[in-house]
Amino acid sequence: MSSSSVDPNEILPVVKFTGNSPRDIGHQHGLLLKDRIHLTIDFYKKHFLTYKSYSEQFLFSKCEHYRSIISQYNASYIDELDAISISSNVHPLWIIALNIRSEIINHLLLETNECTALYSKTDRLLGQNWDWAEEFEHLAFINYLNSDILQLTEPGVLGKIGFNSSGIGVCLNFVQPVTVVNDSIPLHILLRSILDSSITIQNAVEILKLNGTGCGGNILIGDDKGNCVDVELTGNSVNVIDNQMLHTNHFLSTENNHISDGNRLNNSLTRFKRAQYLLDKNTPMKSILLDCDEEEAYPILRPYKKEFIGNAGTCTSLIMKLDERKLFITKGNPLKNNHYYEYQL
Repeated sequence: MSSSSVDPNEILPVVKFTGNSPRDIGHQHGLLLKDRIHLTIDFYKKHFLTYKSYSEQFLFSKCEHYRSIISQYNASYIDELDAISISSNVHPLWIIALNIRSEIINHLLLETNECTALYSKTDRLLGQNWDWAEEFEHLAFINYLNSDILQLTEPGVLGKIGFNSSGIGVCLNFVQPVTVVNDSIPLHILLRSILDSSITIQNAVEILKLNGTGCGGNILIGDDKGNCVDVELTGNSVNVIDNQMLHTNHFLSTENNHISDGNRLNNSLTRFKRAQYLLDKNTPMKSILLDCDEEEAYPILRPYKKEFIGNAGTCTSLIMKLDERKLFITKGNPLKNNHYYEYQL
């Protein structure tokens, strides 16, 4: 069983899952994070079902489809997801919904900007600001998984932002797809798969190349030897950009960015330009992630503003020191507290 419990009043609790099988791990996940899983489902249910008045039946049809895709890709992930569902006492398709939230956002044609991600070759640092709903300051958690993975993720979700014992780390950006597809391996499943099995960056890239074009998204991958690669999943291609150390929310490998909202495109372009300027000046990663002029329309460190998901902004900032297997993370928006807490794999 798990060696940790959850304090419901703690922001970003640290939870350790250890087990001999996916069902063991899923059982611990659902049991320890039951309340947070229910709150997370309530959040997504509110936004997914009220937007365009989609029904739960419509959403579940998408989830059934992706459940089949996940099962064909790796049946052990379904075992883990089902165990989360049972021990948290929620419908299994809502657990699937949590793990395909990026795909649902694209299917619903919701345009959102999530995150500024970057890598430092010299310092072996991989980091990002996670920009999302303010509620996730109190819902997300830090997960030690069998002493092999240290990651930040959402309750009920198998994979997100983190690194493994081989020194391979991943960051995630939302990007509006060129083509919305229906048969992609979900992004959060791919992230978990990379952390589960990659010993080298090449292993991680092959996982992405072999498993479809994605449904809109970007994965920045770094290692503990000073190497990085950026992989854009456009919906109709997998585009690999070697040595790309920065990404926001528009595609770099194609000019065909399907962001119809000019403000959102300008948001991404402005953050990219500012972060690139700071990178070129050899500015420390922490200073780049904390760069904020609240009078500017689109700062890298984002204060909360009203969006379709409620108040949205930087709900946490994190830096991975890959050669030392350390995670540094703020508890909430750094405008409230810019201290980075340290965790070791």
